[in-house]
Amino acid sequence: MDMADTNTILTTRTAELETVDHAVVGVAHAVGDLRKALDALEGLLGERQFEKAAASGYQEIASAFIFLQRTLGGLQSAEANRLPSSQASRKSCNAPTRTRNLLSWRASNA
Repeated sequence: MDMADTNTILTTRTAELETVDHAVVGVAHAVGDLRKALDALEGLLGERQFEKAAASGYQEIASAFIFLQRTLGGLQSAEANRLPSSQASRKSCNAPTRTRNLLSWRASNA
Protein backbone atom coordinates (compact mmCIF):
# COMPACT_ATOMS: atom_id res chain seq x y z
CA MET A 1 0.00 0.00 0.00
CA ASP A 2 1.48 3.34 -0.99
CA MET A 3 0.71 6.86 0.22
CA ALA A 4 -1.85 7.45 -2.54
CA ASP A 5 -3.83 4.41 -1.40
CA THR A 6 -3.67 5.61 2.18
CA ASN A 7 -4.91 9.07 1.21
CA THR A 8 -7.76 7.55 -0.81
CA ILE A 9 -8.88 5.43 2.13
CA LEU A 10 -8.70 8.36 4.54
CA THR A 11 -10.59 10.61 2.16
CA THR A 12 -13.39 8.10 1.65
CA ARG A 13 -13.68 7.31 5.36
CA THR A 14 -13.33 10.86 6.72
CA ALA A 15 -17.06 11.41 7.25
CA GLU A 16 -17.41 8.10 9.09
CA LEU A 17 -14.43 8.85 11.32
CA GLU A 18 -15.67 12.37 12.05
CA THR A 19 -19.08 11.01 13.05
CA VAL A 20 -17.49 8.60 15.52
CA ASP A 21 -15.20 11.36 16.83
CA HIS A 22 -18.17 13.67 17.42
CA ALA A 23 -20.00 10.87 19.22
CA VAL A 24 -16.99 10.25 21.49
CA VAL A 25 -16.83 13.97 22.33
CA GLY A 26 -20.54 13.88 23.19
CA VAL A 27 -20.03 10.91 25.50
CA ALA A 28 -17.11 12.64 27.21
CA HIS A 29 -19.23 15.75 27.72
CA ALA A 30 -22.08 13.66 29.15
CA VAL A 31 -19.73 11.82 31.52
CA GLY A 32 -18.44 15.19 32.73
CA ASP A 33 -21.97 16.42 33.36
CA LEU A 34 -22.81 13.27 35.30
CA ARG A 35 -19.64 13.62 37.39
CA LYS A 36 -20.54 17.24 38.23
CA ALA A 37 -24.04 16.18 39.29
CA LEU A 38 -22.68 13.34 41.45
CA ASP A 39 -20.07 15.64 43.01
CA ALA A 40 -22.84 18.10 43.89
CA LEU A 41 -24.83 15.22 45.42
CA GLU A 42 -21.83 14.19 47.48
CA GLY A 43 -21.52 17.75 48.76
CA LEU A 44 -25.19 17.89 49.69
CA LEU A 45 -24.96 14.58 51.52
CA GLY A 46 -21.84 15.75 53.34
CA GLU A 47 -23.70 18.86 54.43
CA ARG A 48 -26.63 16.64 55.48
CA GLN A 49 -29.01 18.47 53.14
CA PHE A 50 -30.98 15.32 52.44
CA GLU A 51 -34.04 16.95 50.88
CA LYS A 52 -31.90 18.81 48.33
CA ALA A 53 -29.87 15.65 47.73
CA ALA A 54 -33.00 13.65 47.00
CA ALA A 55 -34.30 16.35 44.67
CA SER A 56 -31.02 16.41 42.75
CA GLY A 57 -31.45 12.68 42.11
CA TYR A 58 -34.67 13.39 40.26
CA GLN A 59 -33.39 16.49 38.49
CA GLU A 60 -29.70 17.03 37.74
CA ILE A 61 -28.54 13.43 38.12
CA ALA A 62 -31.41 11.94 36.15
CA SER A 63 -30.97 14.52 33.41
CA ALA A 64 -27.23 13.88 33.19
CA PHE A 65 -27.75 10.11 33.09
CA ILE A 66 -30.33 10.37 30.30
CA PHE A 67 -27.95 12.61 28.35
CA LEU A 68 -25.22 9.98 28.80
CA GLN A 69 -27.52 7.21 27.58
CA ARG A 70 -28.42 9.21 24.48
CA THR A 71 -24.81 9.99 23.64
CA LEU A 72 -23.85 6.34 24.10
CA GLY A 73 -26.68 5.39 21.75
CA GLY A 74 -25.31 7.86 19.22
CA LEU A 75 -21.85 6.33 19.59
CA GLN A 76 -23.27 2.85 19.08
CA SER A 77 -25.09 4.00 15.94
CA ALA A 78 -22.01 5.75 14.59
CA GLU A 79 -19.91 2.65 15.15
CA ALA A 80 -22.53 0.38 13.61
CA ASN A 81 -22.66 2.60 10.53
CA ARG A 82 -18.87 2.58 10.29
CA LEU A 83 -18.46 -1.20 10.46
CA PRO A 84 -19.21 -3.58 7.61
CA SER A 85 -22.76 -4.88 8.00
CA SER A 86 -21.74 -8.36 9.18
CA GLN A 87 -19.64 -6.98 12.05
CA ALA A 88 -22.22 -4.36 12.98
CA SER A 89 -25.01 -6.90 13.21
CA ARG A 90 -22.88 -9.19 15.39
CA LYS A 91 -22.03 -6.34 17.76
CA SER A 92 -25.53 -4.92 18.00
CA CYS A 93 -27.41 -8.20 18.30
CA ASN A 94 -26.13 -8.69 21.86
CA ALA A 95 -26.61 -5.11 23.01
CA PRO A 96 -29.69 -4.03 24.98
CA THR A 97 -32.12 -1.93 22.98
CA ARG A 98 -34.07 -0.60 25.93
CA THR A 99 -33.01 0.49 29.37
CA ARG A 100 -35.49 -1.82 31.09
CA ASN A 101 -33.80 -4.82 29.43
CA LEU A 102 -30.33 -3.86 30.64
CA LEU A 103 -30.34 -5.93 33.83
CA SER A 104 -31.60 -9.07 32.12
CA TRP A 105 -29.08 -8.53 29.29
CA ARG A 106 -26.24 -8.16 31.80
CA ALA A 107 -27.30 -11.31 33.62
CA SER A 108 -27.52 -13.37 30.44
CA ASN A 109 -24.19 -12.05 29.09
CA ALA A 110 -22.19 -12.27 32.32
